[in-house]
Parts: sequence; C-alpha cells; structure tokens
Amino acid sequence: MDLENTIVVCITDKTGCEMFKNYIHKDYLESAKRDLQNHLDAAKKDPEYYHFLDVPTARIEIKKL
Repeated sequence: MDLENTIVVCITDKTGCEMFKNYIHKDYLESAKRDLQNHLDAAKKDPEYYHFLDVPTARIEIKKL
C-alpha cells in the first residue's frame, strides 16, 4: 500500500464514529466522496434505515493517512 498517497474517507456524526470508512488512493477521492454523498442522501430520505447515523449532524470526513 502506498501510504503517501492514501486517504481515509468516511461518514461521521456527532458521536464521532466513523462509518462507511474507506482507504483510497488520492486519485479516487472524488469518486469516494460521491459514494458517501449517496449514503447521506439516502439517509435523509429514509432515516429509519440509517438508524445508527445521526442524520442532521452527519458529514463526510477526509483525512490523509
């Protein structure tokens, strides 16, 4: 794994838990963000299905490894 170019992308909320966590190469960041945004959009439409996520405070978090 090329740690210099690895980025961690996940969804987090007020609890600080990291959900849908992915380790990706920096070239795939936009794709990973779109995928997580789709999860957030689905959570807004069906919050009961995403009961483990605090939808109002949920956000995409990006960290360099």
